[in-house]
Amino acid sequence: MMTLPERLRYLREEAHYSQRGLARRLGYSASVISAYESGDRTPSVQALIALADLYHVSVDYLLGRSVPRQPQLDTTGLTAQQIAALQTVVSAMRH
Repeated sequence: MMTLPERLRYLREEAHYSQRGLARRLGYSASVISAYESGDRTPSVQALIALADLYHVSVDYLLGRSVPRQPQLDTTGLTAQQIAALQTVVSAMRH
């Protein structure tokens, strides 16, 4: 199982971000991103949430508590009715 630093690096590379590019996107320095990925520094709760949102994964996935990665659907901008319709479709596909 991957450690948090390994998972952070994997997700960054999968998203095709450089450490500098990711740092700019999140408003951090590249040295902070490097420290997260080397395990020299642990991300704060706020940083974990920002990273999970950016990569469309759960914080549990980042922390190694849910494996395999659970896909996250971005429902930003959808109405409650549209979200309910999506949940119905997903539920039907599982059965």
